[in-house]
Amino acid sequence: LVTNTKSSVPKWSDVLVTPSDNAAYTPSTDVSNMKENLHGVGLRHAVDRAKLLARTGRGCANLLDDVSSLHEELSQSIFKLCPSTLASASAGTPISEFANDVNACVSSFANQIQTLGDSIRNDVARPCFDSSAALAEGAQNIYSKYAASRAACFQSRKDALKSRQKYVGSVKDANASIQSLRRAKKSRLRRRGSDLASEINATKASSLQESYPGRGEGAEVAWEDALKKYGLRHGLNRGCEAVIKALDEVQASESQYSAMVTLENGAVEEAQAMEKMALDSMQTLEEKRVINLLETFEMFLQTEKAALSAMGLTLQTKPLDLKSESASLIKQRELPIPTSNSSLFMSPRRRTHSEEGPAINDIRMLNLPDHLAEFRDKTKSMIRQQSARLESLKIVFAFNEGIANALESFAVGLYARLDIDGYVGKSE
Repeated sequence: LVTNTKSSVPKWSDVLVTPSDNAAYTPSTDVSNMKENLHGVGLRHAVDRAKLLARTGRGCANLLDDVSSLHEELSQSIFKLCPSTLASASAGTPISEFANDVNACVSSFANQIQTLGDSIRNDVARPCFDSSAALAEGAQNIYSKYAASRAACFQSRKDALKSRQKYVGSVKDANASIQSLRRAKKSRLRRRGSDLASEINATKASSLQESYPGRGEGAEVAWEDALKKYGLRHGLNRGCEAVIKALDEVQASESQYSAMVTLENGAVEEAQAMEKMALDSMQTLEEKRVINLLETFEMFLQTEKAALSAMGLTLQTKPLDLKSESASLIKQRELPIPTSNSSLFMSPRRRTHSEEGPAINDIRMLNLPDHLAEFRDKTKSMIRQQSARLESLKIVFAFNEGIANALESFAVGLYARLDIDGYVGKSE
C-alpha cells in the first residue's frame, strides 16, 4: 500500500484500529495472553507480516549474493580460457582473424557477466539485506512501544481492581461495625427511643451518596458529632468510634479506587492512541520498503540493460567456408601421378644447377624420375598443413569444451542453490 498522488490509499490507523465500543477489545488485558488479547489484532498481523517480509528479504539477499558469486566464477573461468587459447590455436592459420574476433566477443561476454555479478551483489543483495534488517528492527521497536503502553494499561487495571477489592472490603467492614454497634445497643439499652441503626444507616447513606466530600465540610462533621454524642449518651463510645473509623476507611478506599479508575482510563486512551501511531508507523515502513524495492530493481535493470548493450557479440568477420577450404585441399591432394611406361629406377642423368635441392638429392639417391620431386614436396607440404590444422582444431575444441564446462558449472551451481531454498523441485 503505497501512497501516491493519483489515488488515495486508506490509512491503516483507520481501517485496522481496534474497535473501542466493545469491552472484549479492551487494552487492559494481558498483552502476553493471546487468547484473551483481542486489542491490537491488526497491528500484530502487520508486525508479523513485516517480520516475515524481513526474513524473506534476508533470504533473498543471501541467495542473490551466492548468484553473484556464481557469475564471478563463470567470468573467471572464461578469462582463463581467453585470449591465450584461441591466440595460440589460430596463430599463422587462415582462421586467425576470425578467431581473434570470436575471442573479443567471448572476452566482452565475460566482462559483462562480471559486471552483472557485481551489480547483483552491490545494487540488489546488499540494499535488500539492509532494508530487511531495518524493516525488522523498525517493526520490533514500534511494537515494543505499543506493548509498553499495553503493559502500563494492564498494570493500571490490576491496581484499579486491587483498589476496588480494598473498597469492597472496607464497605463490608463498615457494615460489620454497624451491625456490631446495633447488637451492643440492644444488649445495653432496653428502652425505646430513637432507632440508632436507622440514624447510622441514614447518615451512612447520605454520606455515601455525597461521595464523602471531605472532613472539613459541615455535613460530615455533623453526623460524626451526632454519632459521638450518641455513644457518650448510651455508653457505646468504642462501637461508635469503630463505625466512624470504618466509614472513613470506606471514604479513603473509594477515593483511591476512583483515582485508580481515572488512571486506568488514561492508560486505555494512551494505549489506543499508541495503537494508531503504531499502525501509521507500520504503514510508513511498508511504503518505504516498497519504494526501496522498486528503486533497487530499477537500478539493477538499468545496469543489466547497460551490460547487455555493452556485450560485443556480433562477429565482424565471416567464418571460413569449410567446404571451399576442403575443396582446395582436395585439389592439392589430386596431384598428377606419373604414368610413364619407363622403369621407376632410371639411370642417372645430368641435371642443371637450378634443379639441385633436397628433393632432387633424394630422388638421385633413389634413382627416381625428377618429376616425382615436385609431387613429394607438395605432398609433404600438404601433410604439414593438415597437421597444423588438426592441432589448431584440437586447441579450439579444448577452448569450446572449457566454455561448455564453465557454463555447465554455472547452471549446476545455480540449480543447486535454488533447490536449497525450495525454488525448484527436488531431483528424484
